[in-house]
Parts: sequence; C-alpha cells; structure tokens
Amino acid sequence: MNSNITIQTAQNVHLNYELASVGDRILATLIDWVVMIAYVLLWVVVFAGINTEPSQATVLLLALPLMLYHLLMEIFYNGQSIGKRSMGIQVVKLDGSIPSISDYLLRWLFRLVDLNFMGGAIALITVIANGKGQRLGDIAAGTTVVKLNEKDEFEDIPLTAVNANYKVNFPEVTLLSDHDIALIQKIINRSLKANNEAMLAPVAEKVKEITGIQSPLSDYVFLQIVISDYNHLVNLM
Repeated sequence: MNSNITIQTAQNVHLNYELASVGDRILATLIDWVVMIAYVLLWVVVFAGINTEPSQATVLLLALPLMLYHLLMEIFYNGQSIGKRSMGIQVVKLDGSIPSISDYLLRWLFRLVDLNFMGGAIALITVIANGKGQRLGDIAAGTTVVKLNEKDEFEDIPLTAVNANYKVNFPEVTLLSDHDIALIQKIINRSLKANNEAMLAPVAEKVKEITGIQSPLSDYVFLQIVISDYNHLVNLM
C-alpha cells in the first residue's frame, strides 16, 4: 500500500496526505478497546460497591455509549476517537471536504462487517489491497484515514500543494503576506481540530475585504484555494 495519497478537489486544489499505516490503525483500535473495557469495569465496580444488580433497561442504557462510541467520537472530535487521537491519525474525505455526519454514520454502520466479522480480517485485507487506506466503511463514505503532522502544534492536515498545470483562481491573493497565509492555515487547523467551521467565517471575510475577492464558495474551500493560489504565485516569483 502506498504511504501517501494526493487528493484533487473540485476546485483543482491538490491535498497531499500521509496515509495512516495498518499498524497505527490497529493500535488505535486496541486503545479504543481499552477505553471501552475500562468503561465497563467502572460500572461493574460501581454496582458491586452498591451491591445492586442492574435491570435490563439500565444495562441497555449503559451499553449505548459503547455501541455509539466510534460514531459520536468521530462526529464531535473531527474524525478522531481516543485511539486515533493517541496515534495521531484522522478520518478525511477523498474530495478534500470536511466529512459530514452521514459520512461518519456510514463508516460506523460498516464497522460490524469491517472489524467485528472474521476478527477484523476483512478490514485488514481491504485496507492493504485498496491502495488508498480504505476499509469498506471508508469506501462507502468516500473517506480514508491519514496521519497528522506531529510537528505542527495545531495538528493540521498537510498544507495544500499545486501541480504544474495549476490554474490560479484568485490572483488578488498577492495582496496578502506570508504572515497572513500562515495565520489562515493555523486557524483552519484549529477549526478542524475543534470541528467548528464557523471559526473560519471572520477570517474569510477579512481576506475578502483585503483582496476585494467575491466568492460563493464555503469558507473552508475558499480559504484552501487562497492558500494554494498564494503558494503557487509565490513559487513563480
């Protein structure tokens, strides 16, 4: 399996990722299992301490966090569970956009086949054979799992890069500075980490104010293109 993958967005922006290794994904899964086992043991100790046997309804209620663990973690922690976060890996979309709740739901629904059937052999074989680091749930959701850049304090997805045939969308980005671009990237990284795209709205508005650009694109996609255009134009200077 290739260790890297390049994703081309609808706006001809290229995103370079290092795919999470099979070992990273297995270790992340093991860490998640430890977390869930600890959760079960905690309640066993609690009920043993109060000398009470929980009812079926109580057991079902307490089991819900275990059943929904991966779904809820990925939704609220931007494609990461505790295990993934510990291993520095994250779920991303193959079209460069931010995964939606429905994407995470598809990944979660396929977990039963991918990881719980045949001891996870199906997921292992699919990830190795696929070439894009995808298990069946990833293929259905159009996602993969990448390794984050541990050197960046904001745990960012790698910076965008452009190819030789790249076409500039907004030449006005030359009105920005290197400092502006670095700040934009850091705020994008923070918004991804917090799973809060609303953080990008004031940044996008400020960029449009400085450059005079008018764009109907989402703030996330717009700022990605701004960074790619700037990098490309700077490299030509």
